[in-house]
Amino acid sequence: MPDPTSVAWGLCEASADLTHEVLVASPAFTDEDPSQTRASATAGEIQSGNSEKNVVMSVDLDQPVVLLTFARRNGESEVLKFTSRPLFFRIARSHPYSVTDIAEGFGSSTLQTGWVLTHVNGEKMSVNWHQASLLLRSAIQGLPQTSRSDLKEPAPSKVSQKFGRSLPSAKTSNQAAIFMAWVPPAGSVEHSIMHYQSSLLQTMRAA
Repeated sequence: MPDPTSVAWGLCEASADLTHEVLVASPAFTDEDPSQTRASATAGEIQSGNSEKNVVMSVDLDQPVVLLTFARRNGESEVLKFTSRPLFFRIARSHPYSVTDIAEGFGSSTLQTGWVLTHVNGEKMSVNWHQASLLLRSAIQGLPQTSRSDLKEPAPSKVSQKFGRSLPSAKTSNQAAIFMAWVPPAGSVEHSIMHYQSSLLQTMRAA
């Protein structure tokens, strides 16, 4: 298991010693100095004159969605659409926010470890973890919680791009998934709930 001080983890495989992780649905976050923000220079980030928000504007807003933009290992970007939570993947808690682990059996296999999360709904992630967490939490909290049947068979949905000039290296993929409910400090009520949900998830996998 990766060092809990260096990653933020979803419900999957939650354990009691993950005391440095936070719950997206909760207002409590790890204290960090907001003054530590600096100019962002995300490795492998898309270089384009078009705003990432063009992608967001092209999405059907009839249902809650979150668009996460990842920089792939080859420098191209991948825009994944999420319609429910949690999403069950880990990202590093320091900039750049690379994906360190992905739960098996959820959504499509598009997302890969090593990809860097660069934008949330078209807005660039801050290099400051506290600010980046707030941006992520704000976007995710509007998504509906997945049901049991959704956990077993998440249905992919496609994001359409409708800008005047397409991003040269951008790709759009399907990713119906479930987003991270981050693990709260051990001993808290939220942590107990997470343990229950994690146990339920493992039972469903074994079924």
